[in-house]
Order: sequence, then structure tokens, then C-alpha cells
Amino acid sequence: MLTTTLTSGLAAILACAHSVNAAPQAMRRATPELSLTAQLQLADTAVDRYKLLPRDEDFIFDFTKSESPFANRKNFPALVGTGTSFSVSQLPAYPTSTSTPAPASSSSLTPGA
Repeated sequence: MLTTTLTSGLAAILACAHSVNAAPQAMRRATPELSLTAQLQLADTAVDRYKLLPRDEDFIFDFTKSESPFANRKNFPALVGTGTSFSVSQLPAYPTSTSTPAPASSSSLTPGA
């Protein structure tokens, strides 16, 4: 009887000790955190995206300081989720084109000063 009790007790202790090793532990990531663009893409709503862009400067793109005069979601994260991109182009005086519909998208020309 004593042997059965000791065996049962030892089995219970070993079973509990194994479950301690299986308890949730802090995970260390080998990869870096997600980029801002990736976080914006994974945001559930537009409100969640705006929370990731807290500063007013996040919504201003300076075409003159950019490597190329083309704003996309990589160099201007505020565009994520809008389905748009922006570019600047110099046109000769008196341009004849205004809007040009394309099969998959559309572009519009907005005259500036």
C-alpha cells in the first residue's frame, strides 16, 4: 500500500513538473519588428492606421526633397490603404491633356502655379 502511494505520488510530481516546462514563456524574435508600412497594411481600420501616424508631418510629402518626385506607400506611408500614389511632372506651356482614363486605373492632371 505504501509502495503504491509513493509510486502514485511520484507519478503526479513528474506529471506536474513536465507541465511547468510547457508553460508559456517570453518569445525572443530572431527577425526585426515589422516596418511602418507593414503595420499600416495590417491595421484593421483607417482609425488604426491614423493612430500609427501621430504627427502632422506624417501627412506632408515634399516632392523637392524626395529622391524621385513620386510618392508611394514606401516613401510616404500615409498613402497605405488609400490605393493612390502621387507624382510631379513638368509640362510645357499650354498643355492639351487634362484627364486620361486607362483600362485599369485613371490619372488626372491638376495644374499648379
